Amino acid sequence: MSRSDRTGLWDLPPLPRLPDLLRVYGRRLSLALRTHTPATVVVYDPTTQTATVTVDVLAVAKVVTEVVPGVDPNAINLEAPQPPIVLTAIPVRIEGAGDGTSYLHWPIVPGATGELHVHDRSIQQWLARAAQIPVDPVAAWTHSLQDSVLYLGLTEQARRITPPPNPAAAVLEAGLIQLGANALPASRAITIIDLAALVNTILGWTPVPNDGGAALKAAVTAWWATVGNGELLGSQKVTIE
Repeated sequence: MSRSDRTGLWDLPPLPRLPDLLRVYGRRLSLALRTHTPATVVVYDPTTQTATVTVDVLAVAKVVTEVVPGVDPNAINLEAPQPPIVLTAIPVRIEGAGDGTSYLHWPIVPGATGELHVHDRSIQQWLARAAQIPVDPVAAWTHSLQDSVLYLGLTEQARRITPPPNPAAAVLEAGLIQLGANALPASRAITIIDLAALVNTILGWTPVPNDGGAALKAAVTAWWATVGNGELLGSQKVTIE
């Protein structure tokens, strides 16, 4: 609901004057001019890097009611929230150079939140262009929600980062951090710590006379079994290509 008095601020009086008309017209123009709004991801397509999202600020429609004799008109609800707007094929902004080869991609799952940035003209021709040359928007409309780009990261107060990030450091945090597009899955990632364990196994081997290296083979086999079971010593959150 509006914080303003809904009973007459944006209504025309019975005999409107020019300032009344300008005030109501300005209000309608402002409502039609979309710029930014919070949104929630419903489905994300990693191939196209587009998402289906819900617009999280509801549109509010005027409820036209007849004056009821004996009923205080100020007690009548004159506005009604509308159903959520669902947008499809909204491009998701990916941190990077825009060349498709260098990027920083965050986890994007249903329920992720962000902010829709609405372009002043249609960007459909630009999204479909084959060469890097300016394009004619073709469509005549302006500030359409369908011409939005989703910027992830806008968060409600209930989901603030806890514990707070170190303000003096660059912090990269996620359930899984992958350095390089083809980094191994975490369960098979061997870090320098794990290799150091292998080196220590070899250096700590005590030769056994006439065993043909069986003791060393057993120690290395035990190390490899540990790796195979996913019992690695290094970070299982960060994988490196």
